[in-house]
Amino acid sequence: MLYYILSDVTDGRNVRSGSKEKRLLSQRLQFVEISEDGQIHHAGSAPYLDYEPPKEADQAGIAPLLDSEWLRGDLEAKARHYAISHLVPEHLAQIRTRREHFLDKTRDQVHSRLTREIAHWDNRAADLELKERAGKSPGKLNSTIAARRRDALTDRLQSRLLELEQEKQINALPPIIVGGALIIPEALIRNQPVSPDHTAYVREDPPPYRVQDTKTSELLAMAAVMDHEHSLGNEPRDVSSENRGYDIESRCGKTGHLRFIEVKGRHPSAEHIVLTRNELICALNNPEHWILAYVSVANGKAGEPVYRANAFHDGIPFDASAFRVAVGHILHPPSQTQP
Repeated sequence: MLYYILSDVTDGRNVRSGSKEKRLLSQRLQFVEISEDGQIHHAGSAPYLDYEPPKEADQAGIAPLLDSEWLRGDLEAKARHYAISHLVPEHLAQIRTRREHFLDKTRDQVHSRLTREIAHWDNRAADLELKERAGKSPGKLNSTIAARRRDALTDRLQSRLLELEQEKQINALPPIIVGGALIIPEALIRNQPVSPDHTAYVREDPPPYRVQDTKTSELLAMAAVMDHEHSLGNEPRDVSSENRGYDIESRCGKTGHLRFIEVKGRHPSAEHIVLTRNELICALNNPEHWILAYVSVANGKAGEPVYRANAFHDGIPFDASAFRVAVGHILHPPSQTQP
């Protein structure tokens, strides 16, 4: 089951006077998948792009699956609990870190600017009062006007500081499940069963050896990139099974920022690699953090990873379901600096 979950982050300001509704800072649509064996995980930024709707001819094969025992549990509650425990705190932490840093700078600038103006008009009011006592005409600006401006600026300073404190009251609202879909492997409904009890299936077109070899290459490439990340002092984590649009989530040891690394391992003779639309969408949504890692694999050994960041800043066709990238373009980009 794939669930679509809406996560909102607000601050302490009201939408309008007299309203209890808080101002929205960030709204994020996130995805959670629950498998038949009960495993639950974050499904990435746009997992639905790897799926397709069923065809009319598929309905007969789908109908029996809808009565599966595992679908009768409260899966929505499990998805919501997972979101509360994992996705919402991460969303909240990201927004809070960014906003608090911005608000602290704003508060310091506001305090500095208004304090200078308050001091200016305070001194001006005192100077004008001395002149008035001495019988000198102050002109259009007198001590009373100057004092009013000082007091107005003082009130303005207190109001702005209070407003900024309210903006720092950043909280997450309970997540809302806005949709869901049952994801059925194609093989379950479009291929022939090879056992009487229909528990085993075989594809009509068994994957060729090169596909199995590609899987081996990917595993070797993953290990090479994980080792490389460790050598850089980073903290990598394998998330390749979670369909997030990248294979490794690595926290930079210097900055603490997350890096999203998509790993591609290929034989040196390969001229292209193919990226899915899910991987591309993740790259475009996270241009500063998504990295393509290419690893040459031959004779059971992996070479040194080659990284390329911001690989798709020019965008991709809207209707593209996959994207071919020339290996030579990765190894020798025109003006690309490796991270």
